[in-house]
Amino acid sequence: MTLELERHGRPSATVRVAADLSIQLAWDRPAPVEAPAALRAWLAGRGAALRPPSPERGHAPAASADAGEIAPPGTTLVAAASSTYRRLCTDGARVFALQGWTLVRLQKGQHAHEICPVFRPDTPIAIRAGGVLLLEPSGRRRLVTEDGEARPDRRPLFGLPALRLRRALPRFVAARDAALARLVPDDADLLPLDPGYDACDAYEAFGGALPAALRLRSFWGCDVARGLLHEVPARGAPRQIALGGRPVWLGATGTGVLVVVARDGGEVAVLAVDAGAPARSLGAFRGRADGVLAALCVGGEAWLRLAGPPGGVVVALDGAGGA
Repeated sequence: MTLELERHGRPSATVRVAADLSIQLAWDRPAPVEAPAALRAWLAGRGAALRPPSPERGHAPAASADAGEIAPPGTTLVAAASSTYRRLCTDGARVFALQGWTLVRLQKGQHAHEICPVFRPDTPIAIRAGGVLLLEPSGRRRLVTEDGEARPDRRPLFGLPALRLRRALPRFVAARDAALARLVPDDADLLPLDPGYDACDAYEAFGGALPAALRLRSFWGCDVARGLLHEVPARGAPRQIALGGRPVWLGATGTGVLVVVARDGGEVAVLAVDAGAPARSLGAFRGRADGVLAALCVGGEAWLRLAGPPGGVVVALDGAGGA
């Protein structure tokens, strides 16, 4: 007798009962999914670059020219993988992320440098002077260097960061919304500056400085339909900045904000605006504005995490110009 087991309406296993009542179970393997041609070409170039093996684990020469098929025009490919990059963070010079179940460092012109495995693919991470803070399965914190060496972080937090954030976040949202309501019409499509889940989770787990959005002395928000960026300082008159397009993403830096703007002709620009200062351009590329998932300012350059066809793509804009 033969029985077929189904999962989500599709056969997933076959059960055979022989004459001697022995049972055999055979799992049906799904058909292999072929990777996009651009990703296969880039991975082939990566394999060639890794022969002979590099003396330093994870450090390899720059990606092959075929990587241009993955990175949009106007950008340089930093990293690409079949899995998405999570918890992308920077201290202005170094960039770390979670790639699947691995902590990696991303460097322009080199492939992702694998540092160590993590116990959860969405565990919070935070950059410190000696390396990166991670959580262990027990909930304890450990500091991992770029060479993969780990030591426990014994600073007691007693849940104080979570308590402080629980109090500060509602006050910030209420004050921000009240400040922007005086400038933006009620029917406007508003894109306010939020602290971000990654920054809040990292602060709650490891303490340190509050998320950047909560440390700024101004409230920020974009009027999407009118293409305007509003700044409402704690002291002084509010101001508005014309973005020249439709804002699609807004994030905080240590001194101001980054804005991703969709413009005519398929151009996507990244602007950096500090408190009380004019907007400056960090560059532009041609592609899908809604594919930008996050933006970082690294050494004066704009790095973008894109929803690429391979799964996860991180690119750097090629150049900066005037606003």
